[in-house]
Amino acid sequence: MLLNLIPFGKQNITKKGFQLPDWKRYQTQRFSGGLADYQNVLCVTGKIPDQDKSLVVIDFDGEQSKEDIEWIGRVLRQHKLFFSKVVRTGNGGTHFYIMTEYHSPIFNIHSRKLKVDWFPRCVTHVDIRGEGGIVFYPPTKFIDSPFQYQEIWSISKNGYWFTIPTNDIHIFINDIYLPPETTINRDLTHCAPNNTTSGSSDSRISYFRKPIRDLLSPGAHNIGRLAAETGKRELLYWKAIWLEAKIYHISVDVIFALLEQYQPTFDKVETLRQLPHLGIRPFSNEKLSELFPDYVIPIRHNLSEEITL
Repeated sequence: MLLNLIPFGKQNITKKGFQLPDWKRYQTQRFSGGLADYQNVLCVTGKIPDQDKSLVVIDFDGEQSKEDIEWIGRVLRQHKLFFSKVVRTGNGGTHFYIMTEYHSPIFNIHSRKLKVDWFPRCVTHVDIRGEGGIVFYPPTKFIDSPFQYQEIWSISKNGYWFTIPTNDIHIFINDIYLPPETTINRDLTHCAPNNTTSGSSDSRISYFRKPIRDLLSPGAHNIGRLAAETGKRELLYWKAIWLEAKIYHISVDVIFALLEQYQPTFDKVETLRQLPHLGIRPFSNEKLSELFPDYVIPIRHNLSEEITL
């Protein structure tokens, strides 16, 4: 099984007051025992041990009907978030399981305010479980919860999982949540991918998609030359960089310093004039391929059928 599952209790436990097992070590290794003798199971989210994949679980709190769940599924598909499993939680909410390529970590988000009204009114919160997270997994049942955790839809029964680009999750997060009241500059070095850019003034630069990262690195591609080759305006390249930086809350000063260092045609005055009009959504992979002819778009597996419960 691709998922990293850990047993934590045989029967008759309450959600309030029970003690979690020592699960953090299973962020980097798998549980080697069997699950058959256990009633209750945890699933570790984030990077899958020994795989270039990462599990993200989107948690929709609030008791939801069949129609509500189908509605949520459509919203996720509209955002190109092709999930492989849906689980009914102990309180009647739903967990949507999404496998991503492991290029950059998706961190946990808990109870951040939403800025959109796409979801049914019964959805009280939308939480993200990613790097360093866990969720309860079927057949877990707490005696003080109304429901048993139950898989209600899956396309992964044969071992196959849809895998999407990590950036699609970042775009979804940027779309649905209000910005946090305070931005914490995380040190992401402990979970940086192997292709970390040496010399970057901020470790988060290493999580940019490759063509944009390459514009801010030693030996960078020349934007003026790229624009001449593609017939695109140079401003589009500055815009692509800035919108990517907004996902990770990287300041203008950091990006400008790198552009001034590596891009001789960078026009700081004109870019500052344009920044208020650049929007909030990062460029799609398809748009990037127009700006960078050598960019290989990550393979995305489309799922045309509707979720049917």
